[in-house]
Amino acid sequence: MAQRHPFTRLVHHSTKNLLACVFGEHFQILDTSTGALLVTKTHLTTTQNTKSNQNPPFIKQIAFQDNGNLLATSGDNKTLNIWDIEGWTLRSERTVSKRIISIAFEKSCSSIATADNTGDVYRFLIDVSTEEQNSIKPILGHVSMVTDMVLSPDNKYVITADRDEHIRVSRYPKGHIIETFCLGHTQFVAKLHIIPWATDLMMSAGGDDYVALWDYAKGRLVQCLDIKNLLSTSTKEVSAESLHDFTIMSIASSSLSRHIAIVIEKYSGVVILDWDDETRQLRYKQTLLLDIDPLDIVYDLCGNIWISTACGHGDESPLMILFLRTEDNQYEKTSKDHSLVKDVNEKGSAFADKPSDLYRTGQLRKVNETRDRKSNNGDNADEQDAGTSTFSLTTDVGTDSRKRAKLNEQFVD
Repeated sequence: MAQRHPFTRLVHHSTKNLLACVFGEHFQILDTSTGALLVTKTHLTTTQNTKSNQNPPFIKQIAFQDNGNLLATSGDNKTLNIWDIEGWTLRSERTVSKRIISIAFEKSCSSIATADNTGDVYRFLIDVSTEEQNSIKPILGHVSMVTDMVLSPDNKYVITADRDEHIRVSRYPKGHIIETFCLGHTQFVAKLHIIPWATDLMMSAGGDDYVALWDYAKGRLVQCLDIKNLLSTSTKEVSAESLHDFTIMSIASSSLSRHIAIVIEKYSGVVILDWDDETRQLRYKQTLLLDIDPLDIVYDLCGNIWISTACGHGDESPLMILFLRTEDNQYEKTSKDHSLVKDVNEKGSAFADKPSDLYRTGQLRKVNETRDRKSNNGDNADEQDAGTSTFSLTTDVGTDSRKRAKLNEQFVD
């Protein structure tokens, strides 16, 4: 039976009320101030007459240009497309050698950086001939698969994470010059997120139980916050055993509320973190419980939270869930028929017999580590104190003694 494609990726423009929602090989643009569907790459319908292709080139990465008028997309067909959002025309299209896993626009608006699944990072000029593009060489490379990449807001650094727990801070665009490393993760790093109101700090997360906060230019650990323990001790519906393959798959933030939202793979809730201006650290605020697993999350310009869901149980499950921010910085969940999400929930994506893979991080966890994690996951997980924002790095951050020593040294400093 055909089902609606869930929105596997969400991205919101930094200055415009535009939300891009990816489903399969298509994306659509939603006006988050009115709920109107503005642009779509395919015909949308409320019936099951329209289906996607059997083996479409699914879009895997999408990014808006900060304060600009461009949108970049890339997917399984190894093509990088640049769209002009003024008229929603395709500005450029180029073939790349490997599948892209991360995209970042330069603030100069002339170039774009991409990281691929073989560990290489490239820098492309947005407007250049195909012949010139074919001669481009990577500006840096990892031995392991790169899992995420970000540019620092001043474009001085390109920061890359890989499957082997490493975070590298390199000069940009001269990526062969390594500034420092942010070492300490014991599982793959899936997400990097620079704090928009504290741009010298960056969050990292993935297969570990915690999120880490870094002074990335110095490679210095500022804070570790044990999300898994916080959930198992503060939320009655959650136990440590139910989160045995704990993976943080999405991070979003709002400069308006100074909140950070975290999506955990196959967990029906969204963790909200607050920001302490005095200590410049993160603290747990609340968990927004849901009736369905979230896939991705963004904040709009008003600080409202938009959540795409792992729908697939018929048309009763909403494609999108919206939490409105109140004047006192709390959140109120809307109905799926609320004016801002009514259109997107009724006809927001196409039908398909074979929806895209919803969870991309499972292949990153190494098999032997998964088995060890399950066998060691017992009562010890509940013994940590959830009242503090840090935990014992000497006992809880893994088996590699060099990484533990590095974390302890950085945290003491």
